Amino acid sequence: MSGRRLRWRAESRHGTACRDTAGDPAEAAWRAFREADYEGRFTAEILGSDAARARLGELARRSRERDVFLVCYEGYDKPCHRHLLLQIARDAFGAVVDETPFRP
Repeated sequence: MSGRRLRWRAESRHGTACRDTAGDPAEAAWRAFREADYEGRFTAEILGSDAARARLGELARRSRERDVFLVCYEGYDKPCHRHLLLQIARDAFGAVVDETPFRP
């Protein structure tokens, strides 16, 4: 497969950023994540929603009493909303967070 490359596209309020990323799909995902300011936009959306804040606050409260798991199909090496929710729950609601991947 010489000469083939993975292409990704990230769209944002400021137009479309398009880059060729050869090789590692995880790196391509991380670059798209950063270029689109996904973290900032997702965090603002969660904190701007009364329902989302209430639900995340409840999960944070539960985390102080027992284990709570956020599940996603993305691999450990790719950016994911799960990581952002953990960060928001810790920073905004005092959740007890362990970011070590759980493996049964």
